[in-house]
Amino acid sequence: MKLENKIPIALQFTKAKLFKRRIPVIVSWAITYRCKQNCSYCQWPRVYSEEEVTF
Repeated sequence: MKLENKIPIALQFTKAKLFKRRIPVIVSWAITYRCKQNCSYCQWPRVYSEEEVTF
């Protein structure tokens, strides 16, 4: 993951801690960058593009 992608995630986590908001924290390995959930707390649609992971 690129640094420019990590910054928004770190900011979201920091805001949650500062304002004592509880948000789910999940670590996962994305095989594709597709997700249909569109959760209100998730940065996935804004941070990641449509490209897929290459090995």
